[in-house]
Amino acid sequence: MRERKPTRTREGGRGERVLPGVWRLRLPLDLPGVPHCNAWALKSGRGIVLVDTGMHDRDSMGNLERALDHIGYQLRDVKLVVITHAHIDHCGQAPPIAHRARCEVWMHPAWKLHAAKAPDLTGAIANRWEQNVPTGDVPLLTDDYAPTDALLLLFG
Repeated sequence: MRERKPTRTREGGRGERVLPGVWRLRLPLDLPGVPHCNAWALKSGRGIVLVDTGMHDRDSMGNLERALDHIGYQLRDVKLVVITHAHIDHCGQAPPIAHRARCEVWMHPAWKLHAAKAPDLTGAIANRWEQNVPTGDVPLLTDDYAPTDALLLLFG
């Protein structure tokens, strides 16, 4: 009899309080060896500052909205988005969030230096599936990824 690998139910986005006014938003990813990324919500006045956004992927906005709902906020409560670095799982949803929440996005002005040397995402994922072992950082930017173009519009 052939053994089957156990399958895990894909978890939805969720939020949890870390300190008063600080919440971790756990956002699922569909990448081998990288089950989720973390975004952070920081209380600010009558809204929140969102630190990182998660990847722009199937149901990623729904997962972010579920995580925000867990902590008692909605997307319209985001007053500012701050991006820590230019990996697409940290900045991928910045353009649609900025548009929907009508807020600014702050990111280091040298982010293009990182994005300019983007590795091949498709090849990296295929290689990870073959090896089935996570190693190092997952390359997360590609030249043909549409939100990267949107980020160029936002950040010049």
